[in-house]
Amino acid sequence: METVQEEEEEAEDERKDQAMSEEAPELLEMYEGDSETYTDLPKIGEKIVFGGKTGVVKYVGKTDFSQAEPMIGIELDSWSANATDGSLLGKRYFNSSPGKGYFVRKDSYASLNAMISDSQAEHILRQDSLALENFDPNKVLGVYFEQNDHVMTSEGHYGRVSFIGKVSFTTGEMVGLILDEWDPNGHNGTVRDETYFTAEEGFGWFVRVERVIEKIETRRRMEKEETGNRKTKSKKKKKKNHHTQKKKK
Repeated sequence: METVQEEEEEAEDERKDQAMSEEAPELLEMYEGDSETYTDLPKIGEKIVFGGKTGVVKYVGKTDFSQAEPMIGIELDSWSANATDGSLLGKRYFNSSPGKGYFVRKDSYASLNAMISDSQAEHILRQDSLALENFDPNKVLGVYFEQNDHVMTSEGHYGRVSFIGKVSFTTGEMVGLILDEWDPNGHNGTVRDETYFTAEEGFGWFVRVERVIEKIETRRRMEKEETGNRKTKSKKKKKKNHHTQKKKK
């Protein structure tokens, strides 16, 4: 739980971010929007709870970066290192304080409702559940990993560990990843003018240490061993059948 001092520091940082955004000239093209209606997605102005995050829907529709897939633009209640100001790649989709503009894919939002009822979804999400990200409760015991290891997070992100340590924008130990795939909420490893690692824009990602749930090399090695065992068993079975048929002759 955050202390009063930490809450005041976070509030001060947000005020600074807001002041900087107000001072900076607006050079972005405002996105014209999407005329389609999506009955299976939340409406603009609606409160949303998603993967432990809460916020208000500010945009629903297609974007230039999502290849015709509808996106949900959310203004988060709390600042996040993995967020924007509602603009991306030279276009503004909605107005938000810096570090509070968050984009969610339609398929990611809809995946939980396809598995369980809306009432159950709301209850689970309000319990800070990670069900939306295919969370495996067996993996919460902790995973040992080091710099340059390839890992998976509880949110379903894959990437290479580029930073492990303390940061100035939150408490606790954080992990900086270079993602395998570009993410609209990603960054370049620099947050609030402080560089923790270097990544291409949109490939940098911060996550708490406990949210790293799997080391990919370990899983791949196990899968490879399992595949090898199956092939060995198959060869032995074929060899045995061949020997039996030869003996009958």
